Amino acid sequence: MTIASLRNRFRLAAGVAAGVLTVSLLAGCGSSETTSGIASSLGDAEGSLNLIAWPGLVENGSTDSSVDWVRPFEQRTGCKVSVKTVTSSEQMRDLIDSNAYDGVSAPGELSGELINNGSAEPINTELVKNYRDVVPGLRMQPWNSFEGHAYGAPLGRSASLLTWRSDQVKAAPVSLAPLFAADSSYRQKVMIRDDAASLAAAALALRTTKPELKIGNPYALNREQFSAVIEQMRVAQQITNLYWSDYTEQVRAFEDGSSVIGLANQAVTSLMQARGTKVQTVLPDSGTVGSSDTWMLLRGAKHPSCMYRWMDHVLDAKINAQISEYYGQAPAVPGACANTVDKNFCQAYHAIDESYYRSVWIATAPQRRCVDGRNEACVAYPDWHRAWQQLRAG
Repeated sequence: MTIASLRNRFRLAAGVAAGVLTVSLLAGCGSSETTSGIASSLGDAEGSLNLIAWPGLVENGSTDSSVDWVRPFEQRTGCKVSVKTVTSSEQMRDLIDSNAYDGVSAPGELSGELINNGSAEPINTELVKNYRDVVPGLRMQPWNSFEGHAYGAPLGRSASLLTWRSDQVKAAPVSLAPLFAADSSYRQKVMIRDDAASLAAAALALRTTKPELKIGNPYALNREQFSAVIEQMRVAQQITNLYWSDYTEQVRAFEDGSSVIGLANQAVTSLMQARGTKVQTVLPDSGTVGSSDTWMLLRGAKHPSCMYRWMDHVLDAKINAQISEYYGQAPAVPGACANTVDKNFCQAYHAIDESYYRSVWIATAPQRRCVDGRNEACVAYPDWHRAWQQLRAG
């Protein structure tokens, strides 16, 4: 990622990492051409495409004249792109409910909700020719598929790295334990994301400190495991000085030294380093949480053929390289690595290192039917959300 794009993202993306919210069931019969609900052929382009997206995912040169993958798409397909940029999942949900959009760049925790409540359409990957090039770790995953059907085009992935001020933290940490333990050396210097998704990070810490809980997937917790996570988070409240809800808060806390340790997206750590902040990072030995956005076809889309063409476009190796470098994530297709401006970009983001990403638990909506497939009742997201609100209320 270039310094210019990092600065643009810092300016535009305040709040992009906002909380997970459940999504209402959308009405409509969909736009599929078969009784199975999955298109069998690609129709003529309808001439328009209405999208919902995070800042930095639909760029037409207006933010940075050198960053434009929208106009080439429009010229090639005849699909005129309109985008509504959002900075929170709540905004994304409200726009989806309006039934006025064709597609959405849904984060992993939200995409699962869209699948489960019928807001998104399954897609025919044969109609997205570049889908075959997607790295294995992003194909047919719990957050972008269901019952053997793909629900969109995965755009990329990133890890939340254990990040610390190297000039203030004497011994380099290796685990998540210092973020949640009462005996942490960084009391009142810890930052935690103000979101129920942080419970998954606490669950990963408990996998190491309390193996008797037998926690596997941190988004698939039974009642006993979930109760232990909540108790651990209560302990963490004693040592936490910042609950951040957007990247700007996080960056400022690291820069002014009010917080010295926490989890941060790799693009954010690169930004801080570029701004001269002395931070270092590591992939925790217990594993970590991560994120992945998926371009999803919304049920009732008025321009499904243009949306299929868009999903194919963003997976083109050259286009995926542009998006990944600007947005700050590992690309979805290996071919992108030959097209990045920074030739070390893919190595820095471990783009094709599946062993690295096996330690990264991409955000997934917790369900009563355990997302890891085991035959046991798990705690669903509404309970995660309520528990988090109660914790934050004191």
